[in-house]
Amino acid sequence: MSSQTDTLRKLLKSTEKSAAAAQTLLGEFMTKGKAQAESVMSMVEAEVEKQLARIGIATSADIAKLEARIDALTAKAPVAKSAAAKPAAKPVAKAAVAKPVAKKVAAVKAPVAKKVAAVKKAVATK
Repeated sequence: MSSQTDTLRKLLKSTEKSAAAAQTLLGEFMTKGKAQAESVMSMVEAEVEKQLARIGIATSADIAKLEARIDALTAKAPVAKSAAAKPAAKPVAKAAVAKPVAKKVAAVKAPVAKKVAAVKKAVATK
């Protein structure tokens, strides 16, 4: 019986060593897999940033810079706020603009109409 017991003990020790080796190997695979995934993710992010920069899309950092600049300019120019609060000037009445324009158009039309009539008369007589 002792030979069978010894064989079982050897097999158990061998199995334990194999399990430990498998566990170690699995841990190494997991570590390498995470490192490769992070590397791929880093490359994808770099490529996305490169393409966005190429087509001119603003990044969140660009927008943050612009917002800070707007805040700084707004703080420097408080007068601009009061100017924006003033109501706009009243629009000029259409009739007031239309009368002088109509007079100018009529003044140009009369001589042109006379010349057109003279040309038509000359063509008709030939």
